[in-house]
Amino acid sequence: MLIIKLGGSLITYKKDDISPPFLENELGLTYRIREHVIRQVARTLRECSDEDLIIVHGGGTHGHRTVNRWRRGVARGPESLMVWEVKWRMDQLTSAVVRVLGEERVPAVSHPTSSFVLSDGSAVASMDINSLKNIVSGGCVPVIRGDLCPDVRGGWSVVSGDELIYELCRRSGTEMGIISKVIMLMDAEGVMNRETGKVIEEIDNEHPEGLYGGGGSSPSPVEGDVSGGIGGKVKTCVGISGMGIETYITGGDAGRNLRRILEGKRAGTRFPPKGKTNHGDQGD
Repeated sequence: MLIIKLGGSLITYKKDDISPPFLENELGLTYRIREHVIRQVARTLRECSDEDLIIVHGGGTHGHRTVNRWRRGVARGPESLMVWEVKWRMDQLTSAVVRVLGEERVPAVSHPTSSFVLSDGSAVASMDINSLKNIVSGGCVPVIRGDLCPDVRGGWSVVSGDELIYELCRRSGTEMGIISKVIMLMDAEGVMNRETGKVIEEIDNEHPEGLYGGGGSSPSPVEGDVSGGIGGKVKTCVGISGMGIETYITGGDAGRNLRRILEGKRAGTRFPPKGKTNHGDQGD
């Protein structure tokens, strides 16, 4: 089984120069989507992979900007209205992703994250993956997303797409089928070395975190990534590779770089598999 992450910076205009001022009332606006990029990725998946597949997408402008407006008090009202707006924005993005995938003959099915995940702060408290397994076994591709989920302590919390992927990988070979590879796509070519400005080709547990830069995907302070940015992605990928699952962060020309990885070539930043390779005995 293959897991593909469509980063929010890849599929939306997260740093769009024509975005309206942060303080404006935005309910009447339509955020732009990089449909051509989603289409390139979909064609690559259709042509280069016959594995079972799960697609996870990030929030981009639709999620991060909206959550930040509420957190900073720009938007005001009860939490229920914040939940409504975030989910409304994210539904628009998910709908576009699923539509484009289907048009390219990838049988994508939207599967709302809050229907099978309970959160505990920003972490996953519980995950019922039976519905995901049923979608995959039925020949379709579940599309899930980083989202607001009901919190075990009451209210709602943001669970990132990266956290969802990590939790799915923990279940590889036990509750899930065996996950062979995780590929996280974003707008930059890979994880950048701050000192050289070049892509770091490989990262393992010993790689110094201080070198990590976000490349083109670093958000502005006002529209900052509420799910951890590039540092969070690196930490997640190191953890997944420690489960024995090969992991990549790449992007830029996402269709081309995804194709290279699926063809067994190198692209972006690779996290080599380490630790237990028997996915049936992962533990916690």
